[in-house]
Amino acid sequence: MTETHFADPRAVYTLTAPPNWDVDASGLDDGLLIATSREPWTAGFHPNIVITQVDLGEHPETPDATLADQRGAEPLLARTLADYRLLHLDRERVGAPPVQGVMRSASYTNDDGTPVMLHQWVARTAGKEVAMTITFATPDMPHWASGSWVIAELLEWQTAR
Repeated sequence: MTETHFADPRAVYTLTAPPNWDVDASGLDDGLLIATSREPWTAGFHPNIVITQVDLGEHPETPDATLADQRGAEPLLARTLADYRLLHLDRERVGAPPVQGVMRSASYTNDDGTPVMLHQWVARTAGKEVAMTITFATPDMPHWASGSWVIAELLEWQTAR
C-alpha cells in the first residue's frame, strides 16, 4: 500500500504520511493539519503527525533565531505537559530540499496516562514557520525512532518547486 500524500495551495509543504492514515485538513485555514493512524498501537494510542504553519511576522528566518525561540518554549512545555523531559534540542535539517531548522525530542505523559514521545521539527521558510510534531507511545520507540526521521525527510517544501 502506498503512503498518504497531502498537498494544498494553503500549505508551503507536502506531507507524506504512512499508509492507512487519515489526514484532517479541516483546520488548514488556521494553519493546522493532523494525520492519525487509523489503527491504535501500544496502549491504544494512535500515533499522529500534527503540522502547524504560521506567518513569521517580525521573527527572523535564521536557524539561530529558530533555535533560540524553541529554547524559549521549553518552560511552557514543562508547565503544560505532565512529566515533560527534553531529550534533544538542536539544529537539524528537515524536508526536501533540506531546510535548516530545529529538532526536538522529548517525552511526557498524555492525559490518559500513556507515556509518549514526540519528535518535532521546526523550520522557517518562505515567510512561514512550520512545526511538524510526530507523537507515539514510548514503547513503540524502536519503530518510530527511524520512522519519524523518514517522514521528516519526505516533507517536501512547496516553495522549492
